[in-house]
Order: sequence, then C-alpha cells, then structure tokens
Amino acid sequence: MRWCLSGDGALTFDVTSTSVFARMREGRTSPDVQVLFTPASYDRSRFGQLEREPGMTAAVCAINPESRGTIMAVSLDPMQPPEIRPNYFSAPADMEVTLAGIRLARRIFAQPAITDAVIAETVPGLAIQDDDALINFARMNSSSVFHPVGTCKMGIDPLAVVDPRLRVHGVDGLRVVDASIMPRITTGNTNAPTVMIGEKGAAMIREDART
Repeated sequence: MRWCLSGDGALTFDVTSTSVFARMREGRTSPDVQVLFTPASYDRSRFGQLEREPGMTAAVCAINPESRGTIMAVSLDPMQPPEIRPNYFSAPADMEVTLAGIRLARRIFAQPAITDAVIAETVPGLAIQDDDALINFARMNSSSVFHPVGTCKMGIDPLAVVDPRLRVHGVDGLRVVDASIMPRITTGNTNAPTVMIGEKGAAMIREDART
C-alpha cells in the first residue's frame, strides 16, 4: 500500500541490494564465499514473511561447494519423482567457508559506517561464538538458493552424461541444454551462464542440422 500511494518503502528495493564476494581460504585465486545483504528481516516462523520490526539480513553462501549430492530414479514410471539427496556440508571445506562467511558478515555489521543502524544481532545472536555452536546453527538453518547444476555434466570422462556438443552419450537425437551440463557450479549466480549455454546449444543444433 505504501509503494502504491507514495512510491517508496520496501518494495523499491531489490531482494538483495548488495553482495560481497570474498576469498576466505589461503591459496584461493577466486572467491569462495558470497554474502548477500537484504534491507529486511524475515519471520523465521512464517516462510517468506517479514518480521514486524525493521531489520537487515545477511545471507552467507559457500560458492564453488565441494559437497556432492545425487538425483536417482526410483521407478520406471517417468512421472514418479526422483530421490534427491543434496548432501549439504558433506565436504568439511564447505562448513569451514560458511563459518568464515558468518564471521565476515559480523565484521561488516560492526563497521562505523553501519553501526548506527544496528541495535542487535538477533540470528544467530552474539552469544553463539564458538565453532560447534555455529556449526549446529548452520546445519539447522541453511537452505538452498535454488541454483542446482551438474546432474548431466558435460565431458568425455566416464561420469559425463553429454559430450562437448551437448549430445547425450549413447542416445541418438537427444541433447541436454541447461545448467545441468555444468561440471561444476559457477562462482556467481547461474542465470547468465545458463542463458549462454542456451544460446550456444541452439547454435550447435543449427550447425549440426545444416551438416
């Protein structure tokens, strides 16, 4: 209502107004954590709803995760949903990066430029400081950011599903042209690379049709 009447308020902001990419581990040449800042705080008891009190949220994402999950068919019926096992945090390095990202977010909120707007940390709360407590918090509260990839990886190795022209190995006339062909997830969001895959795949289909 506020946005409709006066054109200001929360709906003038994107969900994520600022992002930070950082290297948290020694020897990395590219970022391994992303912290996304939202000018709102969410009600943990109601999915997708905001708290009544004003607040800010920092979402910590381990990028280039090493954990690997599976998607397995459970029936010959193609309409039967598959069994999905994400296996989040099955690689210790992913938890290491996540804990470092939480501490990075805390350092950012402690900076003079923003401290005047911060009253308190509500989740997980400054009482949670040691690794064991933060690990438990991360395991109980983490979720997907809906950028899954890699179930039909491209390549020529035994685990590859499609070849470099996106043709399914051993099946004539079938290609996969989407984010599932990525051997590893990209460092940033998957939208732009997926558009590129679609454009490149379409070009290869046209090329092969002409030849």
